[in-house]
This record gives sequence, C-alpha cells and structure tokens, in this order.
Amino acid sequence: MINSVGALCRALNTSLRHEVLPKLEDSFARGQLAAVMYVLNNLERQAAWSQELLGRHANDAESAIAQVRSACAALALTPPAAAPQAVRDSNNEARRDAANAEICALLDWFSGLEMEGAMTPELRALRARLLDSAVQAVQEEKRLVPPSMMREMSGD
Repeated sequence: MINSVGALCRALNTSLRHEVLPKLEDSFARGQLAAVMYVLNNLERQAAWSQELLGRHANDAESAIAQVRSACAALALTPPAAAPQAVRDSNNEARRDAANAEICALLDWFSGLEMEGAMTPELRALRARLLDSAVQAVQEEKRLVPPSMMREMSGD
C-alpha cells in the first residue's frame, strides 16, 4: 500500500507514462496528459518537506525565540507564554509549527509595545531577529517550490 503522497504521485506518473501515453493517438489528449504528469511531478516535490529542512527551521526559530526570551527576562519583561514542552519534544513539523505560532505571538506582543511607545533599540533588534528567522525559512521554502506551470509556459 502506498502511504505517502509523493510515492502515490510517482506511481501515478509511472502508470500514465508507461500504460496510457503510448496508447494515445490524439495530440490534444497527449498534451493534456503531459500537463497532468507535469502537475504530478510538481506535487510530488511539494507533498512533504524533508525532516532535515523542518528540523533546521524549527531549530533556528527556537534559537531566535530563546534569545528573545532570555533578553526579555534580563529586562524584566514578560512576553506571551512559551509553547508547551510536549510540543518541543515532538516531531520536527510540530516543533516548526509551534515555533511559528510562538513567533507570531511574540511579534504581536512587540507590536503592542510599539503602540505603547515602549520599544527600545534592544527590543527592535530582538524583533528583527524573529523576523529574520521567519524570512529565512520562507526564502528557503520558496527555493524548493517549483515555479508555477503558467509562468513556465508563458516564459515570464
């Protein structure tokens, strides 16, 4: 039994390529099948992030969060509550998701401090560290996602 989306896409693509494509005479139908196979190839690559990538993102986010929390403690500030330890001990995807949620909560907290006029240069630097962590993760994920089929087909 196939238990991953990537493996399912590979199996479908192989079947289409070896069983269906050779039997198609109509050029329009062959073009449509080529488009379906293209989408399956892209879906296979996007179906699941590698555990290494998720772990790297989780580690970087958790490091940024720890720096912010440590600095806040030294400044006698109380940021929002941290993610529960059980989440931090779970798989990389859950760790990354919990860290992202915690970063969002901290950024909201910093926004509140900004609105109150309580932001210092040190707090701005801490906020920038959180933002850098999130931006780096998004940039790395963007490099792994293939460009859209329409963009490739149009040449843009």
